Amino acid sequence: MVTLRDLESNIDAKNYLLRCTDGIFCGKFLFINTTPEGEIFGSGDPEENQDITMYIESANLAERHADIKFVDANASSHFTTTTFSSFY
Repeated sequence: MVTLRDLESNIDAKNYLLRCTDGIFCGKFLFINTTPEGEIFGSGDPEENQDITMYIESANLAERHADIKFVDANASSHFTTTTFSSFY
């Protein structure tokens, strides 16, 4: 888990956040993992679904909902997403 202290100690590193703009989590932020594996998020129990890296409860998501990956391509760095299933 990344803490604010970790971010402050490595100020030269790029850190990315995802801000929720609607729904019950409106205004909340999530840190985005920039490793090649990215983040896999959903509502499944992370103890039972070891590949879930971002557990989001009470959001009506599938157990393994989607992933978000950072593609570091120098001047055109970007995120990609893949949806595994739709909302319930």
